[in-house]
Amino acid sequence: MKKLSVLLVFVAVLFTMTACTELSDPGVHYISAKSDINDLTDATIDMIVDSLIKDMSLDEKIGQMFIVDFTAFEQSKKSVKNAELSKKFKKRMQLYPVSGFIYYSWDVKTREQVISFNKELQAETDCPLFIAVDEEGGRVSRVFSNPDMAVEEIPAMATVGASADASECKKIYTNIGTELKKLGFNVDFAPVADIYDDSLGDYSSSVAEIADRSFGSDVSICSKMVSAAVKGLNSTGMIATLKHFPGMRAASSDTHIKAANVKSDIAELREVDFKPFISGIKA
Repeated sequence: MKKLSVLLVFVAVLFTMTACTELSDPGVHYISAKSDINDLTDATIDMIVDSLIKDMSLDEKIGQMFIVDFTAFEQSKKSVKNAELSKKFKKRMQLYPVSGFIYYSWDVKTREQVISFNKELQAETDCPLFIAVDEEGGRVSRVFSNPDMAVEEIPAMATVGASADASECKKIYTNIGTELKKLGFNVDFAPVADIYDDSLGDYSSSVAEIADRSFGSDVSICSKMVSAAVKGLNSTGMIATLKHFPGMRAASSDTHIKAANVKSDIAELREVDFKPFISGIKA
């Protein structure tokens, strides 16, 4: 499997991009290996990805379905602590070509450590990695809650939702995205798109888990906030993640722990729970 930058050079004559040097064959253009992804059309990106996938083995394709914790590769987490890949970690990356890694609070030490380690990870792979973190604000904060990261803490999304100010929400998530991007992350497992509803009694034992993480109980406000959060993250080049589909509002248990039944029928799900997710997808 070739590195993407090399691949871009080899397949340059196959793809179209505006404002580039045209070849003798009309409609065929060069792509610079240094091209900004934002300058490429969706069709061009799809062709590049398809070409990359064709070079992958079955093991590599399977690996691309997984984002893993660092302990999956190194129980001691020596590499992440030292911000330098050990021989064992490198060997595991070759053996198990996963699509990315997720950081938890205990993996985040200092800015220098995170930046250095993320560079080490990306330099070791042929296919660029997803490097992810849960950064919602409030109590689910792996980076902003660490005083050594020198970033201002973000309030809980229940507080943000209560303001009903979508522009402020976008500003908050733009700030989150900007800081995470500087550190070498490209995926944020946020925002929470669940509707908060504490009127369902004992059935919804998951309510407490999302109470302060949700933008609230008003479907319209939640939808606007989720859209704003996605736009804020995307504006910085970060990938947003809408969770926890189909929504834990009426779930029988916390899906972080075990499988759950959802009390709502499909009509109610479409009218209530799905709407913030739809809004986020459109954004």
